[in-house]
Amino acid sequence: MFTEIINCHVKEESEKLSVFQQGGVYLATKKIGKNNPKEAEIRADNAARQEWNRTVDVALVEGVPEEDILTIKREKITDKTLQSIRTHGWLPDMFQQIISGAKDFLQEMIFKFKLPPKPVPKIDLQEWNDMRKLMEKLQKQSQTMKSTQQEISSLKKQLSETTGFFKGKARKSLEGKIEQAEKQEKRIHTDMEQMVTQAGYPDVQSFTKAYHKSEKLVREYNEELRAWENQTEQKEEKQSEPPKKASIRGKIAPLSAGKQATAKTDSKEEINGQRTMRKVEQKMKKTIFEEMGGTYVRCGDYFIPNLTLPEEEEPRFVGVWGQRHLQYLKEYRRNVYLDLMMSGRLNSYLADIEEQAQERF
Repeated sequence: MFTEIINCHVKEESEKLSVFQQGGVYLATKKIGKNNPKEAEIRADNAARQEWNRTVDVALVEGVPEEDILTIKREKITDKTLQSIRTHGWLPDMFQQIISGAKDFLQEMIFKFKLPPKPVPKIDLQEWNDMRKLMEKLQKQSQTMKSTQQEISSLKKQLSETTGFFKGKARKSLEGKIEQAEKQEKRIHTDMEQMVTQAGYPDVQSFTKAYHKSEKLVREYNEELRAWENQTEQKEEKQSEPPKKASIRGKIAPLSAGKQATAKTDSKEEINGQRTMRKVEQKMKKTIFEEMGGTYVRCGDYFIPNLTLPEEEEPRFVGVWGQRHLQYLKEYRRNVYLDLMMSGRLNSYLADIEEQAQERF
């Protein structure tokens, strides 16, 4: 909530705060404080995490599905780390070996997961978009010219049918309309020639030839792209193999052969391991904020601190002077504005400014 409130007042997208995505494909690195006695251990831990993150980037670029990467992270890192803690306690070297093994496993998947090369258009798509827009303009002009030519034909037919000694005025009116329509036709044709000339073509014929040739190339590219997308989807379906079913013999054999061994193992070792696991999970989950009595609110994939503004007294009137000062704080004194808003003193502060201004003026 606190991060979102701050981001609401930040104009530049690059300057907005962000929270590391929990449950994502990457591993978060740790910050090293000054005079930290475990600095070397944390640096080695961060180096292993960064190697995993770099391998994840390569896997994503090569087309490995994000769900498969998350599965490897859960099975090869999270589950194995919990098992190691349950058995041996927290061992930094063991955790680094677990990450290294997961990274090697992901690299093998990258080598196996080879997508066909994505087709490349044989024409500049931006140039094609410009040609398509020009063709649309020419088609509109062509429709207007066609209507004008039909109008000219209709007027000439009326002129040929208008005969007689007393029809001179009507014939003169028709001749004027025909002259205006012919001028409009020439003007439309001139506009069409200027359009193609400004686009770099000598005439309309040259442009239409280039347009139809480009249209054919774009159509071929779209067909190749659809075929590539179908192949990619099929490749991803093959990579995600269904889970193997456990055999009935494999389930029965441990029950019939090792009942006593299972009972002994479940007695002390597993109970101690479960207790250790619960303690470790509590340590890992509990933060300084929680130890101070703070709580979190889950918002999608994030846990946001449950922060609330202190309750203000009854809102006081803020007039034009207070509003102008508020605008000044937002533009030039943003830190002061955020401090007042977070502490719940913004309304009373602006009301005091309003009262002082009213007394002076």
